[in-house]
Amino acid sequence: MNSFTIILNEASTDSWPDIVWRDAQSVGANVMLDSCLPLLRVFRKLRKFHFSNLANHKIWLPMKCLWDKTNTLRLEDLDSKKRNYIIFQTGIKFSAHYIARLKKERNACIVLYMPDNIRTMKMARNKSEFERFCKHYHVDQVYSFDYKDCDEFGVKFFDFYSMLPIKEVPIKQSNDKMKVLYVGGCRSMERLQTLHALYDKLSGKASCTFYINGVDKKNATKEGIIYNHPLSYAEVVELVQQNDIIVEIINGIQTGNTLRLKEAVCYNKCLLSNNKNIISSPYYNPAYMQMFDSVDEININIFSKNVNYNYRGEFSPKLLMNIIVEEDLKRKSE
Repeated sequence: MNSFTIILNEASTDSWPDIVWRDAQSVGANVMLDSCLPLLRVFRKLRKFHFSNLANHKIWLPMKCLWDKTNTLRLEDLDSKKRNYIIFQTGIKFSAHYIARLKKERNACIVLYMPDNIRTMKMARNKSEFERFCKHYHVDQVYSFDYKDCDEFGVKFFDFYSMLPIKEVPIKQSNDKMKVLYVGGCRSMERLQTLHALYDKLSGKASCTFYINGVDKKNATKEGIIYNHPLSYAEVVELVQQNDIIVEIINGIQTGNTLRLKEAVCYNKCLLSNNKNIISSPYYNPAYMQMFDSVDEININIFSKNVNYNYRGEFSPKLLMNIIVEEDLKRKSE
């Protein structure tokens, strides 16, 4: 018998970390939205700093076991007669002492899943530093969404996503404008300028809905764009289903897919992206996906109005769970 527990960090209901694991929940996985029980604000801040990657970069800060009683996952929650797979997303906010107890007393297999870049999260700058991290926290398996990270840090690739139920959308008339959606943050002026240029390019030919967050008030100047209006991920998915074209803008070092590509594939939408790696995606079809270096290159007229990627659940975390079990059994037999 196997059990799965997935531990997130400071996630909320209907946020993307919650929703992308829904397929795992459907087969019995226990998804915990936070690694920490409710605490007074000052203690939560102290705990967060104590476990932060930046604070532990040069030396492991001692005495993290003082926080063991604040962990959401308790030893008594797990049956030692089962193989207990514990997946930590993005980082591990339990003490190494507690992890060792989970392995020894509760027959746990510790898995780290990275939907973010290892270097961006300041977890490690190179493979040896990452191996140090994994050894310290007794990690058995690591998976990443990013091909470059897999090569550089020696981890396995898996990109996952769970679909929400598809809602009925009004039938599109042949003379209707294409609908374009962008939802995302803005980490630099360069990115904001690209998004403004993109909006100017497309708004005359298509019906554009742009939600851009993290923009200074003085730079929120483009009429028609919605600035600094956060949405729940459930609301984002609803918008995805109402639009025809999804815009994906990646940061400089990322090579893995964002949620936007997975939304396009799962909900049969066209994709505009500045990610060169979409061309190597098994779902790439020039009638559905368009990669651009410059906004001037974009031509939405070439997009098909009948999009079908023939998606069959290849992103489902249920497949990741199967891979984890197979890898665990393989290692035991060696």
